[in-house]
Amino acid sequence: MNCPKCNAEMERGHFTLPNNVTWYPGDRKTGIVKDQVWLVGRWTLFGDQAEGYICQKCRWAAFQYPHETKPSA
Repeated sequence: MNCPKCNAEMERGHFTLPNNVTWYPGDRKTGIVKDQVWLVGRWTLFGDQAEGYICQKCRWAAFQYPHETKPSA
């Protein structure tokens, strides 16, 4: 896979994903974001892993999150 930022070849590997990882659209999070996407569910004992790629040249990273998750109530 080529880096979307600098087009260099990216290295394949795995990311260790801790608990409670989310993505949200727009600028920095300043409170509750209704459109956030849960990449890793909350409060699992060991977290999760995801296959992904890194570019050590420009320090860009990409991974596919493991599964659709929803926050715990």
